[in-house]
This record gives sequence, structure tokens and C-alpha cells, in this order.
Amino acid sequence: MSEPFKAVPAVFAILIQDGNVLFGRRQNTEHMSGKFGFPSGHVDGGEPLLEALRREVDEEIGVSFDNDDAELKHVMHRISSTDGSERLDFFFVISKWQGEPTIMEPDKCSELSWQPKDNLSEDVIYYLKEVLDYVDRDILYSSRNFE
Repeated sequence: MSEPFKAVPAVFAILIQDGNVLFGRRQNTEHMSGKFGFPSGHVDGGEPLLEALRREVDEEIGVSFDNDDAELKHVMHRISSTDGSERLDFFFVISKWQGEPTIMEPDKCSELSWQPKDNLSEDVIYYLKEVLDYVDRDILYSSRNFE
């Protein structure tokens, strides 16, 4: 019998305010260091997705939200360009939150940037631009890097 399929799950927070999207510039990371990404992180074993999202958002930008204010808008199944592992990425739009986004992990994030959704920096991680387009078009699922 073959080994069961395994993938690395991660959650991503898309905070949108007045047509602008919040990004953090990654630093000291193996994956996309120097690029802008959404607040995000891996899901721990035995941890529901919304709890992982809540934990990551609190750890990275110090804000909180109610479950009703976070909506799953996209799932991406991809092969990591860093290590070749399979990833399942869950993207949630958070429509309302409490607190002001602040860098909580200065060793991993050098700046926060609210960017216009229709004019994103070239430093935004390339597949996150695709995700925002999918969210706008109500496309729930995509895959990338499969041969």
C-alpha cells in the first residue's frame, strides 16, 4: 500500500479597505523574501482553518476579527517553487477587524503597505496578484505548477 497523500496547508488573510489591500514585505524567509505578501502562515495539526487564520493575523499584524467577518474566497493547490512540496492555500477576505494593523514580527516583516487593488507594486508575489483576480471573479479554485 502506498503512503497517503500529504500536502502543507496554509491560510492567507486578504484585508481590503477603501479599495486598498494590505501587504507585508517579507524578510528573512526562505520563500519570497523581499516580496510583498498577505498575512499568512501554516495550519498546525488539529487546528481548524479559521483558528489558524485568527492566530496568524494576531501574530503578524495584531488585529482580531469575528468568524462572520472572514469569508473563504479562494483555494489554490500548488507545487511550491521553493521545495517542490504540494501546498493547499486557503485565502480568506476579512471584511471587518478590530485594531490597527501593525508589524508584530519585525524579524519577518520589514513594512506594511496598503496598495490599490488595481495598481499593485511589482514586488507583490506574482501568484497573489492572480488570487486577487480570482477573488474578484468569484473563482473558488485554482492550481499551479503542475506539469
